[in-house]
Amino acid sequence: MSRYGANSWKLHNEVLVKMLDNAQKIQQSLRKRIQEINWKRKNDQIIAGGELRQLEESWISLVAKNYEIERVCMELQQEITELKEQERKLRGRGPAVVEENKTD
Repeated sequence: MSRYGANSWKLHNEVLVKMLDNAQKIQQSLRKRIQEINWKRKNDQIIAGGELRQLEESWISLVAKNYEIERVCMELQQEITELKEQERKLRGRGPAVVEENKTD
């Protein structure tokens, strides 16, 4: 055993060193892949963030336009109501209104 024991330990140690080197290479490769994936994910998120900001600004603008349109519609509806009220009052006076217009 003393004659072959040292050699067998040396061989065993060499095998372990090779296994360790191989495991470290695999680990390094995996870390590199993880880093690449994380960089890609970060870049994708930055791009998506820009698109989201643009869409949000567009949405805000559209909502503001909708409020403006709604406000104008309400003003027009009020004007229509007032004109109908004026028409009703003028029709209620009957021919006198027509005569006043004829004398002008």
